[in-house]
Formats: sequence, structure tokens, C-alpha cells
Amino acid sequence: MNWTNDDDSALWLVRHGESTWNSLGLIQGHADGPTLTEKGRQQSAQAADRLRGGAIEAIYASDLVRAQETAAFVGTALGLPVRYDRALRERCFGVLEGLPMSTLDPGDSGISGDCVVDASARPEGGESLDELYKRAGIFVEWLVVQQHTGDVVVVTH
Repeated sequence: MNWTNDDDSALWLVRHGESTWNSLGLIQGHADGPTLTEKGRQQSAQAADRLRGGAIEAIYASDLVRAQETAAFVGTALGLPVRYDRALRERCFGVLEGLPMSTLDPGDSGISGDCVVDASARPEGGESLDELYKRAGIFVEWLVVQQHTGDVVVVTH
């Protein structure tokens, strides 16, 4: 996949469906306990339906359960296997995972409102936005050299 002007292939980004922890307002990060709610399964099925019939040739997903469950809907609908990669995980929030979202402050997250105020801020045991950006960038660089000729779906957070 080279994403140049003469290439009609596309990268489809799909966020996992609503999880049990989303519905409870809890910080998820790398926690692998959250699974999809009924609403999340419906959202995943809808995303899969929207992608059906396209020129998709590959599906990649985070290895966390909530993303795996969403990707399974997409893979089944498209008749394609899903390849899992740790690089597609949500940002790690360390000791804050499992706590209410209301406990996450800008000093830990580096985010205030909808703005990044400190990309190097990190919660104890977690990762900074800079580290997340680097991890995601490495995956995208790797994906580009795979030279897919059709569309690619990435299911992440």
C-alpha cells in the first residue's frame, strides 16, 4: 500500500464497539478484561456491513479482546482472516486502568479538554502520547511496505 495519488487503495480505521468498561466510564488502556456490550456487538456488525462489498484485502487489529471481537465481525463479513498486532493497542494508562475516567487529569494524560497540552506526560506505569505516536507510526511504516494492492482495515481503539 503506497497511498500515492495514482493508488486508489484506502486505509479504513475502525474503532472497537462499545465495551463493558466504556459503558461504566472506566479507563481501559491495555486492560484485557473489557468485552463488547450488546450495543458494541451491534456497532461492530454495522461497521462490518458498511465494509462489505469493498476492495478490502487485509484486516489488522489490536490484540485486546474488545478489538478482536469487533474485528471478528469484519473478518466474517468479508471472508478474510484477521491479523493481530500489539502495536495497535490503546494507549497504556498503567496504574489508572480500571479507574473512573474522572480520575484522569491533564498531568497524567497530557490532554486538557480536546487538546494535547503535554505529549510527554505519562501516568505511572503507562505510556506518553509521544510513545503512542511512535508505536503507531512504526506500524504504519510497516504496513506501507507490505504493498497491499487493495484496501486495508485496521481495527483499533
